[in-house]
Amino acid sequence: MSNLMYSILLALLFAAMNCACNAGVDSLSGKITGVIFDGPARPPITREMVENILAANAKWVAATPEAFTYRNNLAVKSFRRTGQWYGETIEGSLNVVRFAKEMRLRVMLKPHIAFIWDLSGWNERKHLNFDNEADRKKYFIMREEYIATLENKTRGSWRGDFEVKDPEEWGVWEKGYEAFTMECARLADSARVDLFCIGTELDKAAMQRPDFWRGLIRKIRNTYRGPLTYCANWSSYENIGFWDDLDYIGISAYFPISDERSPSFQDAMKGWKPHAVALESFQKKYLKPVLFVELGYKSIEYAGSQPWLDYTDHKPDDNAQANLYQAAFTTFWQRDWFKGIFIWKWYYAGNGGPDSYSPQNKPALEVISRWYREN
Repeated sequence: MSNLMYSILLALLFAAMNCACNAGVDSLSGKITGVIFDGPARPPITREMVENILAANAKWVAATPEAFTYRNNLAVKSFRRTGQWYGETIEGSLNVVRFAKEMRLRVMLKPHIAFIWDLSGWNERKHLNFDNEADRKKYFIMREEYIATLENKTRGSWRGDFEVKDPEEWGVWEKGYEAFTMECARLADSARVDLFCIGTELDKAAMQRPDFWRGLIRKIRNTYRGPLTYCANWSSYENIGFWDDLDYIGISAYFPISDERSPSFQDAMKGWKPHAVALESFQKKYLKPVLFVELGYKSIEYAGSQPWLDYTDHKPDDNAQANLYQAAFTTFWQRDWFKGIFIWKWYYAGNGGPDSYSPQNKPALEVISRWYREN
C-alpha cells in the first residue's frame, strides 16, 4: 500500500470516528455482543460486507490482522495489502474498522500469528508452468524437498504450542512480534479502536516469557489509550501470569462440553457446570471481567466434544450448534463478572457451508441474535 493510500485510509478512519464519537460510542459499558469478521481473500472489503453482521444484533466486531512467523529464521512478517488473505492484511483490517465506525459499531483489533516457512532462497518455482498439472505436482514435491533442508527453529504444530527451540533465540522472535503488535497498537489508537487484544493463543510463549509480555503491555499502554486483553486458550488461561496487567481476562472458550452425537440443551448445560465454577473462582483471584474473545461451534455432530477442531468428517447438525450456543449464553450472560462474547466466526458473504463455524442462515443465528438483542 502506498504512503498516499495509507494516509487517505487513515483520514477516512478519522472522519468515521468523529461521526461515531458524536453518537456517544465512547465506553465499554454493558455486555460485549460481538462477532469476529472473516473477510475476503482479495480486495475490496465493502461496507455491505460489514453491514451483514447486523443480522446477529451484534454491536461489536473484531478485525484480525495476521502476521507470519517463519519457522526457519523466527522472523515475523506482516503484509499491508498483498501477499496473504486480504481480510487479514493491515489494509483489510483497517477497512473493517472504518466501516464499523461509520456504522456506530465498537471494534476490537485482535492480531494473529501463523507459522510458515521462509522460502525466499528457493528459485526452482520460477521455471514451472502452473497451467500444467504435471508442473504443479512437481512444484509441491520440490517445495517439500526444499523445506526438508531447512532448520526448524520452533516447536509446536499450532500457535498455542509454539516455542523457540533455543532459549537464546527467543529475543529474535520477540523483536519481530513486538514490532508487528506495536504497529497494530498505533493503528488501534489512531482509529480509536475500543479494545485491543495483545495476542491470541500464544500460551507457551506467554507462560515461558512473562517478562517479555509485561514489558510489551507497558509499551502498548504508552501508545494505545484503550483497554487491553489477551486471548488465552481454554486449557491454559489459569497459567497466564500477567492478567493483573490487563483489563479483561480473555479466553478462547472452546471448552469440551459434551461427547453426545447431537447434544441437547440439557447436555450442554451439564457440561458447562465445572468450567463455570472454575472460571468464577479464577475471576475472583484477579477481580477482572471475563471475556470470551472467541466462542465457536461448528454445525456438526459431536460439536461440543472438541470444538477447537477445525477439520472433521462429522455430518452437519444445526441443532447441536444452536443448543451449544443456547447453553453458553444461559450459563454466563447474567453473571456480573462476565463481560461478553465474540462469535467465531462471521463470513463476509455466505456461511462457509453446512458444517462451518458460522451461525449465518442457521438456527444458531436466532439464538445469538435474541441474546444480543436483549442485552
